[in-house]
Amino acid sequence: MSKKLIPFGEISESFTGLRDDGIYYVDKTGFISFLIEQMRKICVVTRPRRFGKTLMLRTLETFFEYRLDDEGKPVDNRRYFEGLKVMDAGESVLCEMGQYPVISLSFKDVSGASYEMVVGMLKKAVYDACQAHLRMLLDHPALGAGEQEQFRRYLDKKADERELNSFLGDMCIWLNRITQRKVVILLDEYDVPLQKAAVYDLHHPGSRLYEEAVGLIGGFISSGFKSNSNLAYGVISGCMRVAKESIFTGMNNPGVVDVLTEDLPDEFWGFTENDVKRMLAYYGIDDKYQDIEQWYDGYIFGGRKVFNPWSLLNAIRGLVNHVNMAIQP
Repeated sequence: MSKKLIPFGEISESFTGLRDDGIYYVDKTGFISFLIEQMRKICVVTRPRRFGKTLMLRTLETFFEYRLDDEGKPVDNRRYFEGLKVMDAGESVLCEMGQYPVISLSFKDVSGASYEMVVGMLKKAVYDACQAHLRMLLDHPALGAGEQEQFRRYLDKKADERELNSFLGDMCIWLNRITQRKVVILLDEYDVPLQKAAVYDLHHPGSRLYEEAVGLIGGFISSGFKSNSNLAYGVISGCMRVAKESIFTGMNNPGVVDVLTEDLPDEFWGFTENDVKRMLAYYGIDDKYQDIEQWYDGYIFGGRKVFNPWSLLNAIRGLVNHVNMAIQP
């Protein structure tokens, strides 16, 4: 019997792609239960690069999303979670599945050598986030003429800075009005614009790009996460927490999950020792654990030994390919 493929490339960031294609998946859906049961309405998650943050947000999107198919019926994503930990969480968690419109954004490309370039890339991120809601919002009678015009300005990338700062709030109001449901906001790589602006300023004395980026990103985040009565859950991910500049001011004390957090019931992003041992056993190379541990056991998060998923998957792929080549006639 052939083994499941090991995740690779862009597919490693697509939850539905992994599940549809039968690719090996390390079950991290316990975070869904944690988020709901801990009643963490807003959660900021920080992990180093290549630790599955984007995959987790795609998983949350698949779990929470309420959207209609071509026949106007709610899409049922339950099949993607069959056999996974979240399905054992009980009705208090499972009743949240498929209940909320989801606004999903990524700031991974929001950067530039000038403030105008950063604003332009933010407009592109907003445009991308609108695409999932075109069918629901465009020309819907529940939106007034002014609101339709505003939505089209987001789609045409013509919104000015003031309008961009209202985007998340506007979308939540419109989606709530049409569906009578609260909204989930998922923001990936929120810190990229700030990191890159800080590096730019470091190499260009006199530049104020970082200060300007903080104002832009802080205002944008605030409209969706500060005192938003239409928000069901909000999850923000990045490599680091930017606290000094008060990016998260007024967000009602968001739950923060960083590398020092000790109250997690499990490690929901990196691979634990048990995750690694199960994977090695599945591929018939469990005798390689000591080598893998020596090479890739480089992190302690919240008192747990953690392996970097990206590095580990590449290493196991290489080991599996080597074994397969060795046993060929």
